[in-house]
Amino acid sequence: MRVVGVIQARMTSSRLPGKTLLPIHGRPMLMRVWDRLRLCRTLDDIVVATSLATSNDRLARICELEMGMTYERAASTDADVTTRLEMVAERSKADAIVRITPDCPLMDPDIVDKVVAIATGTGWNRLPVDYCSNVFPRSYPDGLDCEFITTECLKKLPDSEEPTRYIWEHPTEFRIASVANNEDLSRLNWTVNYAADLEFVRWAYGQLPAGFGWRDLLALKREPVHEFFKGRFP
Repeated sequence: MRVVGVIQARMTSSRLPGKTLLPIHGRPMLMRVWDRLRLCRTLDDIVVATSLATSNDRLARICELEMGMTYERAASTDADVTTRLEMVAERSKADAIVRITPDCPLMDPDIVDKVVAIATGTGWNRLPVDYCSNVFPRSYPDGLDCEFITTECLKKLPDSEEPTRYIWEHPTEFRIASVANNEDLSRLNWTVNYAADLEFVRWAYGQLPAGFGWRDLLALKREPVHEFFKGRFP
């Protein structure tokens, strides 16, 4: 099975404008997510998926300048995520995609590999599924989100900004598996939606070694106490 990681990206964030390309220790956030996914063992390729909206022209130029970075632009609105995902799956000849958003620069490649292994029947599940994630239900910190979707499953989803919501709302129509953490840490926020979130991520990257895992972040010594630590740790 050919599995392609897809980073769905756009520049039109209302809460933190242009956040996709805001720097984290000298590298745009999108590139940080790309770096994390390159550590995955189960992905055959990684593609950035965006739309033809002029607001995304700068994003496309950044991708062009990055050696070996693949991107696709779909003739769709930013809100039509389904079309972009289908386009990437078709052009990359993927049997399945792993959907990642660019506001998750703390993504753990081991979680991605675990989701793919279970989805393809090489993990504990032993049977392939249409959809597998660590967000349905959520037990990991928000910001480690990972969704495996087969190409055939994608074709059944509506054109939407949140296409997999249809799967959550119609679970009997699909073969579904879930990856859960032993402890429910879903209350923790590690995603980037606001300026304070970005400052937290920048702090984390300054503390963590290359190739860090999510448990390394949990173990960090948090001194002195900053306002942006609230809601980040148990």
